[in-house]
Amino acid sequence: MNAFTESGLEYLALPAGFEEFSSAVNDCAALKQIVFTGDFLETLNEWTFQGVTAVAYYPADNGTWTEDKLLDYGGDLTWVPYTEIPAYNPFDDVEFDAFYYDAVLWAVGEGITNGYGSDETFAPMQGCTREQVVTFLWRSAGKPAPTSNENPFSDVEDGKWYTDAILWAVEKGITTGYLDTDLFGTGNECTRAQIVTFLHRYAGEPAPVSGENPFEDMTEADWFYYPVLWAVEEGITNGYGSDTIFNPEGICTRGQIVTFLYRSRG
Repeated sequence: MNAFTESGLEYLALPAGFEEFSSAVNDCAALKQIVFTGDFLETLNEWTFQGVTAVAYYPADNGTWTEDKLLDYGGDLTWVPYTEIPAYNPFDDVEFDAFYYDAVLWAVGEGITNGYGSDETFAPMQGCTREQVVTFLWRSAGKPAPTSNENPFSDVEDGKWYTDAILWAVEKGITTGYLDTDLFGTGNECTRAQIVTFLHRYAGEPAPVSGENPFEDMTEADWFYYPVLWAVEEGITNGYGSDTIFNPEGICTRGQIVTFLYRSRG
C-alpha cells in the first residue's frame, strides 16, 4: 500500500510542468478531486488511477487535453473542463454539476457556513431555520456587531450563536417579529418568500424595474410580491420547477440559501 493511500488523500492538484507520476495513487479510495493545471501528461497511464473514483478537472483552453486521451489514465474518473481553477470540494453530497456547487464552495471559503453534522456532509437539501438564514446573511456582511443589546424577542436567548446576527438584522430592518408577535420564530424553517424578503430588505428595498409578475402563485396583495419581482430581475432566483411557479411557502434548503446569497453578493 502506498503512502497516498495510507494518508487518506482526498484532494490532489498537479501543477503545470509536472512530468512524472507513475501509479502513485492507484487504489486510493479516499481521493475525491484531482486538478490538472498544465498540459496532458504523457507519462501517466491506465494504471495511474486504477481503483480511484473522483472528479478530474483539466484546463479547457489547453489543446493538449483531447477527449480521446482522457481514458488513458484509468480509474472511474469524471472529466470536467474548467476556465478557472476550481476550489477544493470537501463534501460527499455536493456534486460538481449541482446548481449550488459554486455557491457552497464560496460560502465555505468565506466562512458563511460549513459542514452539517460532519466535515464531509453539507446537506444541501436540508431546510434552514430562520436563525440559520439570518446568521448566514450576517456572516456574509462581515459579522458586524449590533449597536444595541436590546432584544425584542422572547424566544431569542442571550449568548446564543445566532443572537448577535438577529439583533443586527432587527437594527437593519431586515427582519421583524414572527406573525406579529414578540417571537422571532427560532426553530421554524425559513420559506422561499422569507429569505427573498430578507435579501430585499438588506439591499435597501429597491423597487423592481419592470413590475411584471411571471408567477401564478402570488399576487400584488402578497407581502413578498415586490421582493420576489426584484429577486427575479436581479437573477437571484427564478421559478420553482416551472417558470410560472415561485412556491413562496416552500422551505428554503441549505443549497438554495447559499445560492441566493452567492447570486446577490453584488
